[in-house]
Amino acid sequence: MISPYPMALGPVAVGKVWGGSSLARFAGLTEAPAEPIGEIWSLSALDQRPTVVTNGPLAGMPLPEALGQIEGAPPAPFPLLVKVLEATTPISLQVHPSDAFARAQGFACGKSEAWLILKVGPTGRVLHGLRDGVSLPEFVDALERGAEDVLRCVRQFKVAEGDVIPILSGTVHATLGELVWAEVQQSSDLTYRLCDWGRTGRELHVDRAMAALDPRPPCPAPVSGLTLEVQVATRRLLVACRPFVMEEIHLTGHWSAPTRGHPFEILMGLRGKPQVECRGDSLQLLPGRSVLLPAPLPFAISSRSPGRLLRVYQADLESELRPALVAAGHSPERIATTLFSS
Repeated sequence: MISPYPMALGPVAVGKVWGGSSLARFAGLTEAPAEPIGEIWSLSALDQRPTVVTNGPLAGMPLPEALGQIEGAPPAPFPLLVKVLEATTPISLQVHPSDAFARAQGFACGKSEAWLILKVGPTGRVLHGLRDGVSLPEFVDALERGAEDVLRCVRQFKVAEGDVIPILSGTVHATLGELVWAEVQQSSDLTYRLCDWGRTGRELHVDRAMAALDPRPPCPAPVSGLTLEVQVATRRLLVACRPFVMEEIHLTGHWSAPTRGHPFEILMGLRGKPQVECRGDSLQLLPGRSVLLPAPLPFAISSRSPGRLLRVYQADLESELRPALVAAGHSPERIATTLFSS
């Protein structure tokens, strides 16, 4: 077994019919698919599209295999997937199943996710949850009639850079117009399409999607997140749920992360060239590229110029996150927009 060390990962470009042309530049990719790129998988342990370690003794090894060689690493399967996405046309209206629903179908887990909006075009919008008063039978009827009727059933709102969109399993969602966003999700590729806006050639899964849809009112969106710390680093808690905690960090200078024994930490660059320092290693956090600390390791982040990054980990929500939010002065009502304990 190999002692844990900070593992830099090579991103993987994924073509999508609704994708665009900016993600390859954003992530500094020299080779990319000819088709529009819809997703950059910055960290993935999914067998069908794993990211590869690019440094240290495990360089060249796919992440799932590499984690099996690391002392104290989380057991397989690794629970999270981190992406950057660009949509220039609408993505399908879709639902992701809960853990219970997915496991009943023979899969390891369902899929809750959260988005951090990075860029918005003039017509960029998000669809999120059914409108108040829309019943499931009414929604099914709208799906049969077509896109215009579907749009009348779904909540729709404009978004801005920095907005946060929690998408818990069972939530109907899609995008319209031009958007770029960072996404953290459970390590699952389960997507049930309800409507593809008139495109042909891609399968719809209406029966499974309706079975997986959560009929309860959706969580608030968009939300602004909650500030945890304002010193050298400004830490903003974006979403905290059972599968993951997602933070945005802005910093200029040197910041030592509080160590709470998290089983792993994922750090993905968003802007600038901050560096993560851990066990004598120093790795740049370039946009769209992730570094994984595969065990509870102390680390620091430094940046000579303004840097921005995403931090992702797992933590006990009630013993760690809720007290930290209360100590930062946030009300129970505000905390409920960001921390989802059920």
